Amino acid sequence: MAPHPSTPTATRFEWGLFGLLSFMWGSSYLFIKIGVDEGLQPLTLIMLRLLFGALLLIGVVLVARPALPEHRRTYGHLVMMSLLSIVIPFWLITYGEGSGVDSSVAAILNSTVPLFTIVIAPLFLHDEHITANRIAGLAVGFVLGASAVFGGGGGTIGLEF
Repeated sequence: MAPHPSTPTATRFEWGLFGLLSFMWGSSYLFIKIGVDEGLQPLTLIMLRLLFGALLLIGVVLVARPALPEHRRTYGHLVMMSLLSIVIPFWLITYGEGSGVDSSVAAILNSTVPLFTIVIAPLFLHDEHITANRIAGLAVGFVLGASAVFGGGGGTIGLEF
């Protein structure tokens, strides 16, 4: 059965980019742990992480020249969103890893955010619906997360019952 014409399919290049992004995102927890273990303060790590991200985004904006928001209120919303979605969670993750939480535990716990979002978003956003694909994604994410936590071999984080 051919895919629906309005449904785009990912190319191998796009899947490669997705894999690279996943590697970079996941390995950041290891680098946070290394930095904290080497004596860097959590806020220093966050500042450096956000500085490199900001420099990359500034470069993209300078090259792409997108239209920027005109209203000051929009920038206030962006500041609040960045504090609640980026700065505070990054600080909590870094602080937690500095307090002895293993980097793999931090990564696994953070990976549950999309799972909770699938369940909670429809309660607050009327245009978000629980679909069969989302339930399938939730099930796959739950099984993979549970296998990372409770599975055998190198994928476990040391929880024994």
